[in-house]
Amino acid sequence: MNVRNLVLGGLAVGALVFGAAACSNGDLSAAARPTTATTRPSSAERSTTVANDAAPMVDVVCLDLQAAQDTIQDETDVWYSGSHDATGQDRMQILDRNWVVVAQSPAPGTPISADSEPPMLDVVKLGEPSPC
Repeated sequence: MNVRNLVLGGLAVGALVFGAAACSNGDLSAAARPTTATTRPSSAERSTTVANDAAPMVDVVCLDLQAAQDTIQDETDVWYSGSHDATGQDRMQILDRNWVVVAQSPAPGTPISADSEPPMLDVVKLGEPSPC
């Protein structure tokens, strides 16, 4: 009997126990595989699928942090980006939609892949002085 955890949006929403649906080798039958949940590819999958196909970094300046992260993932298949407080106050970005990107590295158009240094986004809180 196998126990698989299903994680959506970073929150564990439960564990599924498979009895008769589990094959003897531990694989799930096609009927038992979740079909509606999307999961992020593992780092091994990302490195083999993306490393060979670098994509140009997109311009995310003036987007809110969540939209910027989503855009980078959608357009480049790079699943991780960092962010830091551009004011120098070292505030953590807890609610990504409350922050706006004011600078980015690498520059738009620079080829990036899963093997590249992760993009770094400089952010300020919405309503604070910015070029946006």
